[in-house]
Amino acid sequence: MNSKNRFFWFIGVVLLLGFLSYYLAISNTLTLRKQYRAAKADSNLTSNISAQLLLLAQKQAYYDSILTKLNLTDTSLENDLLRILNVESERLEIKIKEFKAPHQSTLDNSKLLTYNFTIEGTFLNLLKLVHNLEKNGTYGEVNHIAFKKERDFKRRKTILTATVFIQSIQ
Repeated sequence: MNSKNRFFWFIGVVLLLGFLSYYLAISNTLTLRKQYRAAKADSNLTSNISAQLLLLAQKQAYYDSILTKLNLTDTSLENDLLRILNVESERLEIKIKEFKAPHQSTLDNSKLLTYNFTIEGTFLNLLKLVHNLEKNGTYGEVNHIAFKKERDFKRRKTILTATVFIQSIQ
């Protein structure tokens, strides 16, 4: 054999050994390296679970404080509105005469709910109640108030009633 043939044989054997070593050793090493990096990333996520739990507990306490500040519970908005109406009516000496089911309509892919209720009491107390509902809660905005003065001939009194419409978008 001359030196030219030996050189080609040498290059061929080196290439064959390179392919064999890749398929038998290096590919396994690369897959194990990928698995190691994935496991290390998972361990980094699970290493600070206690800190994440503490953060979630703080977030939950914060959101619960917001709900209590806005006088909301985990029930429906209608139940919350009725509950606040009852509490405020006792405080302001107002009588709830009627609370109708909300009227639903759609507007630009949004659901528009209109709550309709009638209350009876003095003018200032009615205004205080409506102001508290609009400013201190997230029930919506007062869309309409209709005051009506009626004469009760049996009791010989004049009664002031107000019909209130509150609209909220969902």
